[in-house]
Amino acid sequence: SGPNYLNLATLPANWSLQADTNPGTAGSVRFDYDGQINTHTENVAPYFLNGDYNPFNFTVGTHTLAITAFSGSSRTGTQGTTSIFTLVITNLLA
Repeated sequence: SGPNYLNLATLPANWSLQADTNPGTAGSVRFDYDGQINTHTENVAPYFLNGDYNPFNFTVGTHTLAITAFSGSSRTGTQGTTSIFTLVITNLLA
């Protein structure tokens, strides 16, 4: 689908993104940000981009986030389908 627009000016100072899996638990979830493979891997739910409840330093611009679940911990086992998102991040006051 189309890009996801996020405005830093309207979001809390410390925020991150969480991946939900189907089924509800996976062995691990890998996050790739702007082509950097394995920006972070979570082995236990909840699956956050920068670790449990740790804010991620998003910058203004267009970014790509790819999320892949695996059946085993630490990116082992069967690899699921990668979901790719385009994030357009702005910092505009209303």
